[in-house]
Amino acid sequence: MIKIRSKLIDFHDQICLFNGYSRKSAIASAIEHFNRDQKLEELKKTKREEEIIELARQAVISFQAKYGRKKILNIPLDHVHILKKGSVGTYSASFATGASSSRAKTVIVERSSNDAKFALTVFHELFHIYSYSCPLYKDGRMMNFISGVSIKAPCFKRQVFFKIIEEAVISFMERKFFKEYIVPNNDLFVKPIDNFPRTEELEALEWFIGLSKRKTGKSRKDLMNFFVRAQVNGWVDRTLDFYELIFGEGYVKWMMRRNKDTAVDANQQLFMLY
Repeated sequence: MIKIRSKLIDFHDQICLFNGYSRKSAIASAIEHFNRDQKLEELKKTKREEEIIELARQAVISFQAKYGRKKILNIPLDHVHILKKGSVGTYSASFATGASSSRAKTVIVERSSNDAKFALTVFHELFHIYSYSCPLYKDGRMMNFISGVSIKAPCFKRQVFFKIIEEAVISFMERKFFKEYIVPNNDLFVKPIDNFPRTEELEALEWFIGLSKRKTGKSRKDLMNFFVRAQVNGWVDRTLDFYELIFGEGYVKWMMRRNKDTAVDANQQLFMLY
């Protein structure tokens, strides 16, 4: 495997090459996806929306630095797209009000009359794309992608391993963003938040942390700190090792083999890696 680092691809941490793919082709592919025109029915950003996006961006960068993130990825404002209400589902498989592409480093967010909710959605999606990212190329094509701790693996029936951890960590950080950035800015944010998204994922992570506390003796704060640091820095190997520590040696291989051979319902097996 060859790891590529280049100013030409400073919107990713690195690109990993396996047999059958050239360095030049991989960089060209990464740049092509980053610069690809988005066929979106996009709304023109208001000045207020631009201010909120910049606040969320700075918060993401600041938070990630506190958890050991060394690299600030180069993602311009025009990679954040504002869409009309109810239209995100047209461009993604999500029914949420925002979505992001870690490969193209693009965010889409629905316009909202509630500035605080809009800010939380922007923060959530920016946290995804500012976290560690690495596309992997093999045999002349991109095989999978590491985004934070999640691994998109088409060879395993397109399952995304550790996705719930990724979403739970970012939901945890959303609440910190709300407390430290939105609440103090009463002049900018006037409408309250009635509920936070991604509650199920965060509850699942809290359950896993409770189990891990009993097995390791570590505090909740230390364990949550580990998962946030893993997300922003791409600690996939350390997360796999942690699962082996908690569930037993061989657990990861067993679960990957199970996902490869059978169609598994992610809702029924909430913390089986994905």
